[in-house]
Amino acid sequence: MPKSRATAQILLSMLLSLPLVGCYTMQKGMTDSCDAAQVQRYIGITATAESGRELMGISGAKLLRWVTPDMVVTADFVADRLTVHYDAQMRITRIVCG
Repeated sequence: MPKSRATAQILLSMLLSLPLVGCYTMQKGMTDSCDAAQVQRYIGITATAESGRELMGISGAKLLRWVTPDMVVTADFVADRLTVHYDAQMRITRIVCG
């Protein structure tokens, strides 16, 4: 792949992920734990604010962390945080607690 095309793809990926980069959402009145098993059916759907709210409601998570392609994240474990990975097409690829 030519260098300019690779650079263009990286920039496009970054632009598409701007709405969700580093987005944390808190919900009050939920339990202190997270159950990612309950939301695995969301893998493959589009990552949106609405899907994030649904994921939090079903999983019981208090925090939501969106992870973009090639994004570096901390390895700290937060029991009530749902971490949702998505690809360059904004499709959810992985959902875990922590």
